[in-house]
Amino acid sequence: RAINANSKLPVSPHIPVLRPKVFRKNGPSQTMPINPKTTLGIAAKISTSDFRTGPGLTRDHERVAGQRLEPTEIADLAAQGNAACEATLHRYEERLARALGQVINVLDPDAIVLGGGLSNLARLYENVPKLWGPHIFTDRVVTRFLKNRHGDSSGVRGAAWL
Repeated sequence: RAINANSKLPVSPHIPVLRPKVFRKNGPSQTMPINPKTTLGIAAKISTSDFRTGPGLTRDHERVAGQRLEPTEIADLAAQGNAACEATLHRYEERLARALGQVINVLDPDAIVLGGGLSNLARLYENVPKLWGPHIFTDRVVTRFLKNRHGDSSGVRGAAWL
């Protein structure tokens, strides 16, 4: 294995190392090595898909709280003040913020539109952008986090247009 001079981490010769520019208002431009296979969770044993889905939220809550609840039940109980359900949603929001932070670092999108059943949780659109700051390499984030316009299946519609 090769050693990446910037990070001192082993890098496979078969995986390209991307070096997107990072701009900081208080310092010079820098580059940061990003390995797309590990950054996006593709080669990791646990990927973000284990946590960012409704079934993943259910499994996480059951693992931590010992109670199997559907995402809608978790959200309803959290809104009623259930501490375990609130903690589950906060873990989900933090994980989603970390994952979206990496998307913003690599792609710098104008907007991110959430789809699927968990996109119906209104609190995500307020909380997640507040949490993604520490996971983003720039001082100024202009990416908007938007609720889909056409319901849970917005992603399927978008894919159909391709």
